[in-house]
Amino acid sequence: MDSLSVYYACFIPLLCFMVSLFAAAYGFLLEAGVVTLPTVLPSWFGSFYFGILSVAFLLLGVLFISNTLIAVNQAATNPETLSALRLSFESGSTAHNFGKELGENIVAQIYFPSDFGVSPTSVTPAAYPTTVFAQAATPITTYPNRLTAAVTMDDLHEDMAVPIAVSLTMPKSKGTYKVPADVWERRLGLSRQELTFEIS
Repeated sequence: MDSLSVYYACFIPLLCFMVSLFAAAYGFLLEAGVVTLPTVLPSWFGSFYFGILSVAFLLLGVLFISNTLIAVNQAATNPETLSALRLSFESGSTAHNFGKELGENIVAQIYFPSDFGVSPTSVTPAAYPTTVFAQAATPITTYPNRLTAAVTMDDLHEDMAVPIAVSLTMPKSKGTYKVPADVWERRLGLSRQELTFEIS
């Protein structure tokens, strides 16, 4: 919400509560005979109607404040506010999170074709531990038999770069190699991506 929306979201419920309190207090004082009914109001408008007016504005204030809380909750939990995750490389394979939110339960997998040699490397403080395994050769597997470098992260905060450390042996033949990759996140779901290797 912008600043004007936040202002009205806070001001309107507060105004309703103040009017409710004033109506209740004036009705009580009218019933006690401390004040008299204003001349602009009809004579039948007694303390009972001030009580009804007080309850009405109280309920209206509760309605406005409830709508504000619901809107804030939806904005905070909306998946569209979560940053996009993507794989790229910069001096090696690197996982980036570009955005302003916190990614949760992230799994990234890179599916290397048979032209590549893939093996895990020793874990360094800057890199997440990477698992290397072969995809099963089943009809439901998208990339059967491909060596897969996988990393799992509990969370990834905004603008963090997390290296995925693997040892690669490049193909002997020159050319362009498209290497598919998948990234899962708890709220964003699956994101299919691709890395390009140029062998010259």
